[in-house]
Amino acid sequence: MDLLRKIRINQRMWLILIVSLASLLALTFISLNHLRNEIHSAQVTKATHLVETAHGLLAHFHARELKGELTGEEARRQALEALRGLRYAGNEYFWVNDMNYVMRMHPFAPETEGVDLSTLSTANGPNVIKEMVDMARTQGTGFHEYLWVKPGGVVGEGDGVRRLAAFTHFKPWDYMVGTGVFLADVESRFRSQVIWALSVVAVIILIMFASLYLIGRSITRPLNQVVRALGDIAHGEGDLTHTLDANGQDELAQLARHFNTFTGTLRTLIQQLGDGANQMISASQQLDQISTASLHGMTRQSERMELMATAVNEITYGVQDVAQNANAAAQEVENANEGADVGRNQVKRTIEQIEHLSSSVSTAVSHMHTLSSDAKDIATVLDVIRAIAEQTNLLALNAAIEAARAGEMGRGFAVVADEVRNLAQRTQKSTEEIHSMITRLQTNTESAVNVINESSRYSELSVEQVNAAGQALEQIANSMAHLVSLNASIASATTQQSTVVEDVNRNVTEAAELARETTEGAQQTAEASQHLARIGQQISGLIGRFRI
Repeated sequence: MDLLRKIRINQRMWLILIVSLASLLALTFISLNHLRNEIHSAQVTKATHLVETAHGLLAHFHARELKGELTGEEARRQALEALRGLRYAGNEYFWVNDMNYVMRMHPFAPETEGVDLSTLSTANGPNVIKEMVDMARTQGTGFHEYLWVKPGGVVGEGDGVRRLAAFTHFKPWDYMVGTGVFLADVESRFRSQVIWALSVVAVIILIMFASLYLIGRSITRPLNQVVRALGDIAHGEGDLTHTLDANGQDELAQLARHFNTFTGTLRTLIQQLGDGANQMISASQQLDQISTASLHGMTRQSERMELMATAVNEITYGVQDVAQNANAAAQEVENANEGADVGRNQVKRTIEQIEHLSSSVSTAVSHMHTLSSDAKDIATVLDVIRAIAEQTNLLALNAAIEAARAGEMGRGFAVVADEVRNLAQRTQKSTEEIHSMITRLQTNTESAVNVINESSRYSELSVEQVNAAGQALEQIANSMAHLVSLNASIASATTQQSTVVEDVNRNVTEAAELARETTEGAQQTAEASQHLARIGQQISGLIGRFRI
């Protein structure tokens, strides 16, 4: 089977014809050979029957001899004359020899009658008369093929022709009666039969050639059309609009109908795939636009968070200065208790320090208000980011649904859409965490503002008391004691404020880091959407190879 699969169908059909012709020719030759043998057997049977007839004729005259109607000599003479005149098949004849090889009667060679032919030599082989006499003596009746002269020729001279002779032994007279036919006539009839048989075989061969050509053409032509159509789809222009002739009820017509159905189904599938690719490209473009907008928003958010971090650092430095000044004021108050003179000088410096403290506290209040305002702005930006993340999540969900509709070709897009949805969820979660941090920051900022306002009020009170101390030194001791208490409160408040500001600074730094990660995620989303667009374009390019 594997060997036949390497041969074309047209060649296989011609191989069938060759095998059939070889079988037909072999059968013809076998039949002709059988016919030749049958003709030969028929000639042997015919000659045998003829010599049996001659044997019956001799028996008739022998019976008359026994009855006394004829003498032995007369009976033999009349019997030989009767045989001399017998003819069949034209010029075929009988002859008679005795068992001593003497020719007793030969109608066409009377000169041999009475002649001992035991020493007869011919140019065509051995002494056939002697051979037949010997065979008749031993087996009674038989046949023999030999070469003999044609009628009218001289025995022993010239080339003979093939002859089939039958003979029988007539024992009462010790005669051998023989007759024969020239096989040239038989061969001529056989050749006629051969020519007729070969003519019939030639006609059959021509009919088989014509039938095979027509049948082979009806098979190979549709098959070649299918092969060319499939080859064009696989390696050519991918023409799916080409249809095959499906007229007929044979398997090739069914194959053509199935091919047409297949190309129609494939054409519909490719059209649907093309529509899905276009939708994928459109969705990726929308996702790219959204990602770009989100990236710009994240960039602005990151910049503002950096500014906020810088402002918080400045607030930290200011709070540290306030703490240092408060400690210095406490030291000055203690020193004021040591002496009035020193107290007056210290009061003057204290007034200056308190004024500076009031200015720093005012600055801190301003920064705290700015920080509170920035925190509100950050909360607004976070709301925008949350909305963008929700929209990105929704778009990623829609993209996953479209990828599921696209089947196998949309699997890669589904993975990207899932990653985009996860990134959007992470962004939303991070935004909520940042919003929570900003809420705490606003709360702490408001607390710091209240503390600083209180510190500012205490500072103003300290200024009034110091002025009063300048007017009345006798009240310095009481004022100094009260001022020590106030400075302790200021130091405690500034210490708490420093801690709060450090927390705010840390939270703002984390918010800036989250903003940077969100920016990177938005950039990855943009790259993924661009990659998705390239995949859609590749799918469109592959679909463009087919003509639908």
